[in-house]
Amino acid sequence: MARIRLGVYLEENGPKLGRGKIELLKAVRDRGSISAAARSMGMAYRHAWCLLDELNRSFAEPVITSTMGG
Repeated sequence: MARIRLGVYLEENGPKLGRGKIELLKAVRDRGSISAAARSMGMAYRHAWCLLDELNRSFAEPVITSTMGG
């Protein structure tokens, strides 16, 4: 069975916005914290934080803001 994977490159040879990052953003929205979102996806907190930081650096305004303690 064939599969189609779509992604949007934010800059030429730059970061890609694909299904994984979108799912991570949704998980943060639904769970209220990066750590809870990462756990729900079976992902290390550090990896989730790095993906979100990459997104924040790719846009003129932050995609997500964080505060200590959630």
